[in-house]
Amino acid sequence: MMVSIQGYASHVLGGELLYEYLSGNTYRVTLTIYGDCSGQSFPQLNNSRPIVTLFDGTASLNSLQLIQQGPGIEVSAVCPAEINNTKCKSISNAWPGVMKYIFATNVNITVTSADLKFVFGGVLSGTQPNAGRSNAITNVSIGGGTSVIYLEAGLNNTNGPNSSPKYNSVPTPYFCVFKPQLYNQAAADPDNDSLYFSLTSALDQNGNPIQYNVGYTPSEPLSVNPGSFSYNSINGQLGFVPNATQTSVVVNRVDEYKNGQLVGFSMREMNMIVLGTCNNSPPNTTINDDIVGGKYAGNNIIYVCNDSKEISFSISALDSNKDHVNVSASNVPPGAILNILHNNTDTPDVSFRWTLVG
Repeated sequence: MMVSIQGYASHVLGGELLYEYLSGNTYRVTLTIYGDCSGQSFPQLNNSRPIVTLFDGTASLNSLQLIQQGPGIEVSAVCPAEINNTKCKSISNAWPGVMKYIFATNVNITVTSADLKFVFGGVLSGTQPNAGRSNAITNVSIGGGTSVIYLEAGLNNTNGPNSSPKYNSVPTPYFCVFKPQLYNQAAADPDNDSLYFSLTSALDQNGNPIQYNVGYTPSEPLSVNPGSFSYNSINGQLGFVPNATQTSVVVNRVDEYKNGQLVGFSMREMNMIVLGTCNNSPPNTTINDDIVGGKYAGNNIIYVCNDSKEISFSISALDSNKDHVNVSASNVPPGAILNILHNNTDTPDVSFRWTLVG
């Protein structure tokens, strides 16, 4: 029997499903949903009680009802001066608006398996999937607003507990058409696992790949200038020059390896919003040639030498519009020293030094 969910569609611009090991058998499961403030059913996100199911293979072990963690937070990628001009403040405003909602709960996992999986099938309340993707999306077939977001995260606890990596960049970024762009998930793993990044298909409410429009694929999901698209599986960095205004679904998957064994994976679905009315260019950043203890490999990757006791380097930024650039840092490794010089100018500099252990 087909159940209509039209009334709940058009309000989700992405999300991520992560888990964190706490102690004993206890894990904390966290679902983050990014809402489209102009979506028809956007108000339904607030005070939702999403359902996440824990599976061992195909067997359902537990159904978890997540609880909202505080009020929604606006994360629209606009300058501070424009924050009151987004659709989160008024639907009549010009700029798109995005709200972030976090839901979480704890669960005890008493089984040991290489095939544990947390699944969010789009149920925000009740029993029917109703977390509909935004109708603003341009690169996939939404099917009249009935394409429900689906996220999953895997866990292999046969050799011990594991936690998902943490993302330190906000998704649903805004870009400008015809301007070179870079975007990085800024993922870091609390267990120091090796991370492998890939672009994968968005999934429907049954966990099946959704249909992409002609000219788009899961691995090339954006409309860009020919030859300008790149994706790095080592650090998850995306580079491109958009050639059309668009709101495109991009799904990033991170696989975690410990001593060569897959110990977990997670998905992050996001929308990249390309605007046609921009009067500013992003600042340019450069990793300088003063690297000690390693070698620059391009694509913002530095290889550390096996016998190095210390790694250090510096990064310079330059804004072609002569605007002031504010640099901030997160997830700096314990014991590392990071200094930001000339911050809030048009030429800030960052220096990083880390004494390596082992």
